[in-house]
Amino acid sequence: MRAEIEVAIEAHSRWKESLTGMLERGALGEGGAFVLARVQADDACSFGRWLFGPTVGAKVRSSVRFERVRELHREFHASAADVLMLAVSGNRVAAEEALERQFRELSQQLVAELRAWGAEVE
Repeated sequence: MRAEIEVAIEAHSRWKESLTGMLERGALGEGGAFVLARVQADDACSFGRWLFGPTVGAKVRSSVRFERVRELHREFHASAADVLMLAVSGNRVAAEEALERQFRELSQQLVAELRAWGAEVE
């Protein structure tokens, strides 16, 4: 499980960097790789597919740590969608501010929680 958590952290980081890069380049819009519904979905990214997938058993899913990770991941995607909506609506300054504040903070909290979870499991 510890190795799976490390892979999940890497997947989360790649997804975050991809979205951040698109925002910085202004590569958003209808033809962009990120669509709002997909960004909002916490089960569409690699991390989410792992978190909600069959390799995470019922015992793990009932843990407080899992619930905290699940909630932070959901909040992270909601924040990413907020940033995306601001950027698409042309409010780049507000998008960048939201990216720097809430989006990055949630990402850091999620990774910290995952690392703590990884330290607890076998």
